[in-house]
Amino acid sequence: MQRTSMALVVSHRDELRTPASGGPAAMADYLADRMGKPLRVPSLDSFGFQMVGGRVLPDTGGPAVQFVFTDPEGHKVSLYVCSEQANGVDITYALEDDLSMFYWNDAERSYALVTRVDDEKGREALLTAAKAVHRQLSR
Repeated sequence: MQRTSMALVVSHRDELRTPASGGPAAMADYLADRMGKPLRVPSLDSFGFQMVGGRVLPDTGGPAVQFVFTDPEGHKVSLYVCSEQANGVDITYALEDDLSMFYWNDAERSYALVTRVDDEKGREALLTAAKAVHRQLSR
């Protein structure tokens, strides 16, 4: 999961679909249709990030989805969601090259929040965002 989501973040940078006029909900519906399962888009507004698009990506367990968020300075955060049956993994940190990721899973899906961070402060901010996304998607 870690290596796949980090590799896909890097390799699919330019294939982003922007939200339709319906905004994030319309994008979630579009991506859910392609994934074959309902999806919710978490809000990262309180962290200064707005969803700017998403895409369907290949994964070993079937289609996966990547949501992309940006802040006013152009920093990007990607949420990777794939259908992967698991027993639930707590939020775990991984670092590869210059990409930091917090990942977790539940009974139906695996999730990874990925971005570039420069220091411990950035890592802590990413962890806080990952916990917020986890809470929103666990409701």
